[in-house]
Amino acid sequence: MHHLETKQIIAATLQKSWEFFSDPTNLRIITPPGMGFRIIRQSGDKMYPGMIISGKQRAGPGCTMQ
Repeated sequence: MHHLETKQIIAATLQKSWEFFSDPTNLRIITPPGMGFRIIRQSGDKMYPGMIISGKQRAGPGCTMQ
């Protein structure tokens, strides 16, 4: 069985990191640009357990997923 383990060091405090990752609009920033991700609808300004975010992204040339 293969096992992959990675580690990334972020030059920010835990508070700053939490603020960034709990903001749904930042999904566009952390999604690869070629996927063309955009949020269509979200149910709040901060992420919470069970939150539903509707979005669109490209699955390939000329193909969009929703």
